[in-house]
Amino acid sequence: MFVIVETFLNQGEPSDAHYRIRPVEGQPFPTTMRVQCSRAMRQAFPLGSRFRMLVQLVENKTGGKFLREVGNEPWARIVDSKVFCQLNLLKNISKLGKFIF
Repeated sequence: MFVIVETFLNQGEPSDAHYRIRPVEGQPFPTTMRVQCSRAMRQAFPLGSRFRMLVQLVENKTGGKFLREVGNEPWARIVDSKVFCQLNLLKNISKLGKFIF
């Protein structure tokens, strides 16, 4: 299922990731649900950036639910309600160096 997600600053959550991803309000999932995806993608764009990505609902061993990016599917950055670009280059960000967006 494709959903629109956004980056936000992790404040007080039990995670070492400072930038997190959550569904945008109005999607079929609550904004309190987290999305597991590329750390490089989260850090390459400013906080508040939005993306359209293919996800699947996952339930962990303790019954907690979260969304996981479906591997190898391109995600699209959304700027001003328009799809700006499709990238999967950031999976190799360490090889590419810094980006200017």
